[in-house]
Amino acid sequence: MTSLSRIPGAVTRTYGKGISHPVIAEEFHPERGWIKPGWNKRITASYARKLRQQGVTFVALRMTDEEGRTFVADYRTSELTSRRKARQ
Repeated sequence: MTSLSRIPGAVTRTYGKGISHPVIAEEFHPERGWIKPGWNKRITASYARKLRQQGVTFVALRMTDEEGRTFVADYRTSELTSRRKARQ
């Protein structure tokens, strides 16, 4: 498990503390559509800001819960860059 402070607050508010660190499954570029990155990059608020500056508007995040189930959720990059902290 990764430190809770590294996971964007929007993700922990939705799925709680019992998930693995979210990895970018796909990025949405308005002019190109959904694109799979060639690497497994963990998402942080600072990396989401960098993606937003590059024109990415949405990201699909792949996560695993405590029971080993893997799922994907879409987020706006603006949601992930919010400075609000997750409840602890």
